[in-house]
Amino acid sequence: MRPGQRVLDLGAGAAVTAAVACHICGDTGVVTLDRDQHIVVAAQARLGVLGYRPAVVSGSGEDGWPERAPYDRIFVSFALPCVPGALVDQLAPGGRMLMHITTTSPSWPALAVISRCPDGRVTSHLRAVEFAHRAGHGRKQIFLSAAFRERIAARSAGSAEARAFRSWMVARPDGAGTWTVTASGQRDIWAEIRETTVQWRAAGEPEVYRLDLAAAGNPR
Repeated sequence: MRPGQRVLDLGAGAAVTAAVACHICGDTGVVTLDRDQHIVVAAQARLGVLGYRPAVVSGSGEDGWPERAPYDRIFVSFALPCVPGALVDQLAPGGRMLMHITTTSPSWPALAVISRCPDGRVTSHLRAVEFAHRAGHGRKQIFLSAAFRERIAARSAGSAEARAFRSWMVARPDGAGTWTVTASGQRDIWAEIRETTVQWRAAGEPEVYRLDLAAAGNPR
């Protein structure tokens, strides 16, 4: 960030990111947004105590805030399954957006860096990270009941509940420095993991991956 840049902070939370943006860029070009109106009120109060008066608004983070677009920097503090096209559209030439991408599984979050070149072209890449915060709003959770966990532990997948999930895999340390893997269902999840590992090693174990954006702004 640099002084004078326009910043969109999505997921205001405790307003830490917004405060840093105001300190570096000046508060007149900063917009911080949160879905929860109570968080918006609290963030505005915290920023006011620090002497900052950015635009503090309530809305959907996936939609951004086009009223003040375009932005030189967009920070998304929560993970999403894809890159919202609306946010890409609000990125200024020369601008950059940082956000986490994840799936319904919490085991593989990645940091996406999306840049709009001065000529308007959009480039992006992914880098695996250890942690990403997933927003709870509208999130579909897979609930594993105690009974289902017991069936998995007993290596049984015959229940209707197990069939509903179709496939699962459990890895347990065997005490000898290796792991015992149990898999069940229509998909061989363990085989998929091994095949992905083979491809990754064959590619030189890259740390960064290219992220292609479809016309609507979603990764493909």
